[in-house]
Amino acid sequence: MKQILPVFVLALLAAAPAAAQPAGGMSAMGYYVGTWSCVGARAGEGPTNATVTYAMSGDVLTGNLTVPAQGKMQTPYYATFATSYDGKTRYIQTFLDGLGSWGISYAPTWTGNTEQWTDSSSSDGKLGHGNVVRTDNDHYTYTGYLDSPTPSFTTTCQRQH
Repeated sequence: MKQILPVFVLALLAAAPAAAQPAGGMSAMGYYVGTWSCVGARAGEGPTNATVTYAMSGDVLTGNLTVPAQGKMQTPYYATFATSYDGKTRYIQTFLDGLGSWGISYAPTWTGNTEQWTDSSSSDGKLGHGNVVRTDNDHYTYTGYLDSPTPSFTTTCQRQH
């Protein structure tokens, strides 16, 4: 369970920019602001539903993730995260969950509709990477990779209106 949830968190953290040529810095992260319904699944497993809510405060995007008890999950899962921009070349994301897991990831500035996130460090020492493709203003899909060239996790999120 601990291995699945940090990947799900990374998926939720990595939404793409609102335009094909994103605004610089944290303004590109304005795409996130609001509440999203997400469905994710590890390769070969059933789906997991979650809700994530993002808010911008100055130059920091914060998010709160809630995954209700479902399927084999006996208790809900909670995580919080923050995203900022180093002012030059990349976005930095940190997360901390209710199980004591933490992680740090980064993405270089981007163009187009795809972001590429890479784990920098994590509480369990397992590092991965992922791609986010924003399909429109209200949907994005994250594909994550851990220890394999084939996808290990996919999440699709839809903005709630």
